[in-house]
Amino acid sequence: MFKKFKKFAAVLLAFTMIMGLAMTASAKTIVSTNQDTSVMTITSTTTAVSYDATTVEGGTEYPDVTRYSYYLMVPAGGSISSVPVSVTVGSGYRVYVDGATTPLATPDKPFNGTLDFSNGTKTFVAVNSDGDTREFKVTAGVNGTDLQTVYVRVDVKNAVEWAGKPANVGTAKANAVNDKVAAIKAAVSKVCPINDSGIMTAYVPVNLKAGATAMDALEAACDTLHLEIQGSSTYVEAIGTSTLKLGQFDTDGMSGWMYLNKTSANGAFEAANYGAASYNLAGGEYFAWVFVNTWGGGQTDYLNK
Repeated sequence: MFKKFKKFAAVLLAFTMIMGLAMTASAKTIVSTNQDTSVMTITSTTTAVSYDATTVEGGTEYPDVTRYSYYLMVPAGGSISSVPVSVTVGSGYRVYVDGATTPLATPDKPFNGTLDFSNGTKTFVAVNSDGDTREFKVTAGVNGTDLQTVYVRVDVKNAVEWAGKPANVGTAKANAVNDKVAAIKAAVSKVCPINDSGIMTAYVPVNLKAGATAMDALEAACDTLHLEIQGSSTYVEAIGTSTLKLGQFDTDGMSGWMYLNKTSANGAFEAANYGAASYNLAGGEYFAWVFVNTWGGGQTDYLNK
C-alpha cells in the first residue's frame, strides 16, 4: 500500500530530489535494482532490462519520495521501434501507458508483445483498486548506438540577482558569491556566450551513447565548459572551477542546483521529477541546470519566456 501525500508535499519532495538538496544533513539516498513484483515487472527474452528505484529519505519532517525507472537495452542491430517485452502486474493493479484509457496489462491479462519507443520515453502508471498509483519512466536504446545530440546549459542568474543586493544579504556573503559567479562566467565564456545576468544564451551540444543519463550529459557539458562538479554520482553539490564552486547553501538556506528538461527545441522546460542519475536519455533532450536560491518563487520561470 502506498502512502497518499498531499500535493504540496509530493511536489516539494520531488523538487528536493531533482535539486539534490537534502532535507537534513543526514538525509540518505537509497537505490534498489530489484523489481517490485507486487506492483509491476518488465522482462524480455531478447532485451536487457535495468530497473532503478531511487529513494530520498525525508527525515523526521517529511515523508520519503521514490522515483522508478526502467531502461531497455536492445541488442546491437535491433530497433527501438519494436521492442519485445512482457509486462506483469500484481494483484489488484492495472498498468496504463502514456495516458491510455485501456490498460496495457492486468493481473489476469499480462502483456506479451512489442512496444514502440521511437518517440522517446514512455510513462507507465500502475493503479490499484484503492486508487493508489506508481509511475515508471521506461526508456529504450540500441546497444552501442549514438543518441541524438543532447543540449545542456548552466545558468547562475539567481545567484547574480541575490549577490546584487549586498544591503540585504551582507557584503561579505555577496562578495563571496560574486567571486564564484565570476569564475563560472569566465570559464563558460571561453566556449559559449553567457550574458551579464548569468544566463547562457547557447547550449553545449553533447554526444553520448545509448544508456547514458542526464548526469552523464551534465558531466560531458561541464568538461566542455571547463567546469567541475562536486558531489557524487547521484548528487550535485556544487558546480564551478577548480578553485571556486557555487554550491548548496551559498546564498539562502535552501539554495542549490536543480535541472529542468524539454524534449525538443520548441518545447517548454519543466521539472524532470527524477534524479539526474536515474534519468535515462532518449536522445534530443534539452537540459537547463539552474542555481536557485530557494524552492519555488518562480526562479526558473525565465526559461520559458
